Parts: sequence; structure tokens; C-alpha cells
Amino acid sequence: MGCTELRRVTTFAAGTPAPAWQTDVVVKFFVPGKPAPQGSKRHVGHGIMVESSREVGPWRERVALAAHNAMSTRPLLAGAVTLALSFVLPRPKSTPKRRTPAATKRPDVDKLARAVLDAITDVVIVDDGQIDARLAIFVEDSYAELLTATALRYSSGVELSAIKIHGMGGASPAISVNEQHNLDPTSIFPSICLLDGDKPNYASNDKKIYLLPGSGHPEQHILDRVVGKLDTVAARLTVSMQLPAGQQERVKAVVKTRALTNHDVHVIWEQIGEDLDFTAGQIVATAFLAIWAQEFPDEVEQLVAPFQGLLPVAP
Repeated sequence: MGCTELRRVTTFAAGTPAPAWQTDVVVKFFVPGKPAPQGSKRHVGHGIMVESSREVGPWRERVALAAHNAMSTRPLLAGAVTLALSFVLPRPKSTPKRRTPAATKRPDVDKLARAVLDAITDVVIVDDGQIDARLAIFVEDSYAELLTATALRYSSGVELSAIKIHGMGGASPAISVNEQHNLDPTSIFPSICLLDGDKPNYASNDKKIYLLPGSGHPEQHILDRVVGKLDTVAARLTVSMQLPAGQQERVKAVVKTRALTNHDVHVIWEQIGEDLDFTAGQIVATAFLAIWAQEFPDEVEQLVAPFQGLLPVAP
């Protein structure tokens, strides 16, 4: 096969010591044998599809074993991971022995890589979504993660899969980790920090710290924006919350009541969901964010504009 190398670069808040295994982690291993592609399937009857290559199963097992041995006692790598693969394929019989040409025919390299990624998942990495991040975004909490992802999803041309958004549990760790990441000479991609709108004093183009919409909690801003247009968006909001369209008047009543009686905006989505047949708070939050992005594209554009040049562009 050649060599597989995975490198994880981890950054820590200023003053926080990194465990020995969590600085620059490089996992490198060699797997002997002929690489097998994964992804091509054939139908064997009764709606059953199986891998075309009978060799892919044993190949994945060999890769997983080599990866396990290379990891030793380390825990799974978390965060962004860089993956380098080198595949050595059998020389075609028609090739003159005096030279070794590059492999330009099947199997496809993406199918070879897919087999390796499946083999090292839960052995070296948690999920193959960790591979090839091109921008990290550090935010305060999980709701800011959701808001940021929604804004990026409604921004045309952005390759969302190449962006990793991390809720850090507060403004201070988000600022610190972003600073350390951008100062680290081994970082292979940039990062930015998005803070809630009530922290304008921390905003800095030089430090790549920007603000989410509003002047306070982002939950309050999104709630106010959607409530302000509730009469015109109620039907879409109802359907987005996976409720029958005929319940839009009920949805309007619940939203207006909760908006007036809520004393902690951090739980507003759970409260609205509880009043609407125990709809999950995550579904409610996602529905409100979608309506906000559709109705206020200028705010989405204003949020993204300061770091537009750093966003990975979809091919």
C-alpha cells in the first residue's frame, strides 16, 4: 500500500498545559498488500447490494489492525486531522521493467481513500468529517454553532463540509483558542472567532474576532426577528417544525405567549417545543434560524462579509 500518515494539531487556551500526547500527534503506519477500493457495488438479487471488490473487507481489516498498532494506547484523535495516503499498486504486465510509471487507471483514488477512512474510523479518528478542514470557527456555545452553520448554509458557494465549528463553552475560551490556533506555526488552516453581539469590545479584524447578529443573546435576536414577521411566516415556521400546516394559528399563539413570558432566552426553544406537543428544542431552534436566514438575507450577508475571503469555496 505505502504509507498512511495522520497529523492532528491541537491548540489550547493560553496558560493551559497540553498533555504530552495532545500536542502535535503524528500517527504513521504501513500496510502490506494490494489496496482495495470501496464504493462500487453490485446487485445480487432481492434488493441486496454488496461491494464489487471481494478484497475490500480483508483489506480494511489489515488497515485497521496496522492503525490500531500504530495508535498503541493513545485515545482517538479529536478535532481537525490531516491525512496523507500513498498507495503502491501492482505494475501492469505491459509496462517495461526499466521504468515505473504513475498509476493512472482504476481503481479510483477516492475509492481507495474511502476504504482507508472507514478502516481508521473508531480506531484512529472519531469521524471522517475531521479530515481536511480548511477553516475553524470558534463560538461560545451550541446555539452559536447552529446559527453560524445556518448562515453559512444560506451563503452561496460556501463548502460547509470544509468548515469546522466548535462551541467552546464561553467567550473567554473561544477567544483564547482562536488566538492560539492562529499563532501556532504548525496550524495548517486559519481560524476565526464569532462572539455574541453583546461583546463588541472584543471585536477585532486583526485577531479575527467577529460578532453574531444583534446586541445581546443571539437567541433573543432571532426570536425577535421571527416574531416581528410571524403573521407572514407562520405557515413556513409550522411546517419547518414538522407540524401540520393547519396548526399555524396555534403555533402563532404559542410563540407570542412564550415570547412575552420567557425569563431565560436560553431555554425559549425548549419551552415553545414543550407547548407544541413536545417538539424537540433543536427542531424549533433550527426552524426559527431557517426563517431568519430566509427573511433577513442582509443580516446573513453582514455576518459573513468580514471573513468572506477565508471561506472555502465549493468546487
